[in-house]
Amino acid sequence: MNRSYPRTLYNLPDDTVEAWLFEPFESRLQVEKAWAARGKNLKLHCAYKSLLHTVLEGQLGKGVNDVVIRYPVIDGDEPQRFRLECYPITGLLDGVVSFEPCKATVTEGELPFYEIVTENVIQRISAPVRWVTSKTQKRQLVACGWVINQQGEGRYLATEFDSIYNDACQYVADLPLLPKNENNGPFFDRLMISIGLPMPDVPLAIGSNAISYIEAMHEDLYFTALEIIEYRLSALNRGKEVLGQIVPEVVFADEPSLLISIEQHSLPSDIENHVSEKVASLNRLEHWLSPLQVLDQLAALSGVRFDAESRQGRPVLGCAVINGAPVKLAISGGQHANESSGVVGALRAAHVLKQRGNVDFTVCPLENPDGYALFQQLCEKNPNHMHHAARYTSTGKDLTCGTSHESLIRGLAKAQLQADVHLNLHGYPAHEWTRPLSGYVPEGFTAWTIPKGFFLICRYHAGFEAQARILLDAAIQAVIGFDAQKQQNIEMLQNFFPIVDGSHFEVAEGVVPYVFSEDNGTDYPIEIITEAPDETVYGEAFMVAHESHYRVVLAVADELAK
Repeated sequence: MNRSYPRTLYNLPDDTVEAWLFEPFESRLQVEKAWAARGKNLKLHCAYKSLLHTVLEGQLGKGVNDVVIRYPVIDGDEPQRFRLECYPITGLLDGVVSFEPCKATVTEGELPFYEIVTENVIQRISAPVRWVTSKTQKRQLVACGWVINQQGEGRYLATEFDSIYNDACQYVADLPLLPKNENNGPFFDRLMISIGLPMPDVPLAIGSNAISYIEAMHEDLYFTALEIIEYRLSALNRGKEVLGQIVPEVVFADEPSLLISIEQHSLPSDIENHVSEKVASLNRLEHWLSPLQVLDQLAALSGVRFDAESRQGRPVLGCAVINGAPVKLAISGGQHANESSGVVGALRAAHVLKQRGNVDFTVCPLENPDGYALFQQLCEKNPNHMHHAARYTSTGKDLTCGTSHESLIRGLAKAQLQADVHLNLHGYPAHEWTRPLSGYVPEGFTAWTIPKGFFLICRYHAGFEAQARILLDAAIQAVIGFDAQKQQNIEMLQNFFPIVDGSHFEVAEGVVPYVFSEDNGTDYPIEIITEAPDETVYGEAFMVAHESHYRVVLAVADELAK
């Protein structure tokens, strides 16, 4: 498939008086002025996060003490969806912001709306959405273009943004599901979905947040493509088959375009053809490591090497350092390859534990090298995006769901050492994560849509609750004792809680969010998962992330050694 699309902004119906488009403010403003020069009145709004854009563009709420936002709640939709769409508005307004839910409906020709109340002044702000049935037969309330004509009649307006998405979804829905062979698939090596969008990222004045149609398209298409294929396989009772690597590569371009192709796998050249740049100090690293740098760091541990091979042919390496010590740890990173700070944290902790000599451990710092190679590729054009297409292995599955290739590394580590505790180092988005064309809230990841600082998850087998609680407390204190991380947590939670009504986690001392639960399905009796807001950050923020991973690992080791 190879298509170009007319830009809706320049092809509005002649009788338009008001419209909502997926366009940044400056582009809309220029077109308004061009129409005014021809004697036509035109008002253009943003179809994505409409209330936030209205506040930003109209400077509403500046200098007022209190702001009440009444948001629509629509039957069949995520109840907090329109409240979440306001993020990060509480950090952008001067006054205290409170929210009130209001029952609403979506009817033909009409839009649901917010009401923003400031000093007894009420302003309505429309939220352009429509009900659709997805390719997985789910009813979804999705963001859309909208147009009002001179007679005051409103209707859905197809835009290049949702047209590209819909065409890509149709392609995936029609894709033949014939594996390369009957035994192991996959259906394709790499499904490339190349998209050009003439919509630059617009940074916001809160953390690393930005308005990014490019990132939103990447996220929506990647997970929707996975869902469509898995839905089709499930209908055929073939749900366990290998998919292949889905890669939406969305970039800024002057003209909207869509190119879909299936690429054949070739042996990776990213390791063989590159020279490893030596790392002067892991402690002050401001950037993710290259695969060769990871290999060099592992070799420096001089432990017992064990390895698997990824589906694309890259080495998946682990190292065991065993001296007969009473404390036994398993350390891993890079399971989800776009979560890159854990790779550094794992290696830093391994070097210190090696020097101390009082802990036996295995370390597998980069469990998903195929995903990691894709992550680095995607970062070349969009360095600050989340890049969830690199989250899973090149089989299209989470590493823990596989039974071959890189998935074998966990079993190999356990064969080397029956550890007491698994330190599983992860990350999550450092800014808001949305899927506007499939319901806004990422399906299956509702808890991770807005950053809330460095997060801890502790899971334990039956009979290990008391010990797990002690180790979790040690991890919590390690985070609280790190001033830079403590401050980041406080700031992120201050922006999180006003937006989210209720949460799935507890907060220790008002600083460290965590979850503590029994789970007999983990590989080791106790598992502590660290979640740093690291998708995708650099500089000081990256250093804070890997320093926190590192401190948690050492705190748990110290507690076990008592």
